Amino acid sequence: MAINCLSVNVKGIREKMKRRAIFEWCKDQNSDIIFLQETHVTAEVRKDFDTDWGGKGFHSYGASNSKGVSVYFGNKCSVKILEVIGENEGSGRKLLINCQIGETYLTLVNIYAPNIITERNTFLMILTRWIDDNRQSALGIIHESEVIAGGDYNAVINHTMDKKGGDARKRKTHLEP
Repeated sequence: MAINCLSVNVKGIREKMKRRAIFEWCKDQNSDIIFLQETHVTAEVRKDFDTDWGGKGFHSYGASNSKGVSVYFGNKCSVKILEVIGENEGSGRKLLINCQIGETYLTLVNIYAPNIITERNTFLMILTRWIDDNRQSALGIIHESEVIAGGDYNAVINHTMDKKGGDARKRKTHLEP
């Protein structure tokens, strides 16, 4: 079964017109799973986000002017949510959803990594363990899940392919193997 995913850093969508425009663009992409980063979503505006999307979203709250990750599902995607981890942890940097689409068990991970190198490296090292620990909690030992990770790693793997605009000088922002 093919699953079409979309991952976008939206650089803040608290403003209603921008949020609606981004949501319409996302829907036009015909994706099954939509990972959004830097949403600036908080508990106070969560309902507004979900209303504008036209369905329930899953969020790790950031501040009103930073962070926040969200996951939405396309209208044609029939998903059974088994467990959501990270919605109330307060960092606005990671969200994990154990779910089932058709006969396939999935662990969806949306991340927004710190942009400071030392913080990012620590975050990514801890993230791997966090995913491993939490992908089995709802699925138990009966089912293995495939992991789909979306997000903004605040790092460049290939400057030619992965970077557009910004400072022309190459800073050390690549991911270490």
